[in-house]
Amino acid sequence: MQSFLCKGDEKLYVAVKFDTGMGRLGFFQSDCKEILKVLGNAPKIIPVLIISHIAGSGAEKFNSFTQKQVDSFLNICAELKKEFPNIKTSLRHSVGIFTLPKDVDDIARPGISLYGVNPLYNTEKATKENFFLPVMEASTSVIAVKELSKGSTVGYDYSFVASKNMKIAIINVGYAYGYSRKLSDRAFVVIRGRRARVVGLVCMEMCMVDVTDNPSVSPGDRVYLLGGNCSEAIKVEELAGWWGTNVYEVLCSLGAQINRL
Repeated sequence: MQSFLCKGDEKLYVAVKFDTGMGRLGFFQSDCKEILKVLGNAPKIIPVLIISHIAGSGAEKFNSFTQKQVDSFLNICAELKKEFPNIKTSLRHSVGIFTLPKDVDDIARPGISLYGVNPLYNTEKATKENFFLPVMEASTSVIAVKELSKGSTVGYDYSFVASKNMKIAIINVGYAYGYSRKLSDRAFVVIRGRRARVVGLVCMEMCMVDVTDNPSVSPGDRVYLLGGNCSEAIKVEELAGWWGTNVYEVLCSLGAQINRL
């Protein structure tokens, strides 16, 4: 392994990852002695970081399991530091930054909080104060506007029937762009500073929104799926609720396709 990874006097600086309860990547605590043995025989491989990942959110019901992970991590760090006293450690993610003692590691790894999302949202540990400001928007445009008479249907499977004469805007986004079908007849968007409800099933590359009460809407108008820079801006937590998922999936799904919208 040493000769394969390193050429000449070149050294390889590595992070050693441990599975303390995530059940994903990483060695187990019981592997520490074998890891030290391997590293002792590979002087060109220099471990500079011990890393693990917390599995639970900030909900109270996960406190006990999280503490077991913390204890396991600290034991691992103590074991490896016998041979590598200067190695750095990293355990805390966004939730951990706000719920775990600072001395559990050297390096924290903020994730969702970098997007301006409270990582403790919808948990018992959330505070009333909002210390976060959103940093991400997702938008598209109106591609057509049409008048519908009472009784007209909208979209696939006739899932929406107009209860009155309506004005519908067709917008350029659908599930092919990460905007889930689960948002059908549930979600809202913002056009010209006002909310408009999605009506009918979200299509592959289009969906329809009710702009009956916003008569100035016209083709080319900017449509905010997330954000909107107004009092009715769409919050990621709201969108996640309509979606039936968490804020992580919302940001990833829209973020992956943001350049296409």
